[in-house]
This record gives sequence, C-alpha cells and structure tokens, in this order.
Amino acid sequence: RNKDKSRKDKKSKTKDVIEESAPPARPPPTPGDLTSSQNISGDFSPAVTKIEDEPGLLFTGELLNGRPVIKGGNIEKLVERLTFEKYNDTKYVKAFMLTFRSFTTPAELLQLLIDRFNISCPKGSSKTEEQSFETSVKKVVRLR
Repeated sequence: RNKDKSRKDKKSKTKDVIEESAPPARPPPTPGDLTSSQNISGDFSPAVTKIEDEPGLLFTGELLNGRPVIKGGNIEKLVERLTFEKYNDTKYVKAFMLTFRSFTTPAELLQLLIDRFNISCPKGSSKTEEQSFETSVKKVVRLR
C-alpha cells in the first residue's frame, strides 16, 4: 500500500509540474496578426501566389517545395505530370501510384505511359528545336 501511495504522490506531483509549466492558451489570431497582404478593397488575401489551373488539371492553390499541388485532372494530364519533364515530384508519384486503380485500370495506365514514352516533337519545329526537344523533354520523360 505504501508503494501505491508513493506512486500516486509522484503522479500528482508530475501532473502539477506539467500544469504549472504549460504555457497559457493563446487567443485566436486576428487578421492583422496573419501573414497577408491587404488589397485595395481592404480584403485580406493570402500571401501565397494563386496557382492558375491549366487545361485538364486542377491545383489546390498551394505550393509544396515550390511546386503546385495537384488536386485532380483528366488521366492524360495526370500521367503527363507523372513523367513531367520540368521537375520530379516524388510525393505526387507516390500518391498517384497508391490511388490510380480508383480512376483507371493498370492496362490503361500502361498504354498511357507507353504513349508518353513515345512522345514526338511538335509539328513545325525547326532542327534546333527538335534537338532541344530530344534532350530537354524526350530524354527526361523516358527516364522518369
């Protein structure tokens, strides 16, 4: 019984110390406290740059590591972003690979990846543009 009593005393002392050392609750921030910019009409808008949706893709409006976060899109554009030539987004690749079966089949995904692998240079391109396309786009897409 003495052991139980000493344990209870230690627990209550620990609880008192935790409660005493806990910082006081802060009130919710006001619009003036937030990092924001005020526009001409007086409304507060986030300091984050608005990410414009592009045809076939929807963005959340947020940036993660300087890259726009994809919310949704058509399957062709989603596969294009999966093998995007400008940057590699490993979080997007992981999310896509975990969820693609909910909106497409493995066979359709494979065909879209094959089509993306066999990407061709835009028509009407000059020889220098074709060479640039080969090295900066086609090669990168094939590696991804």
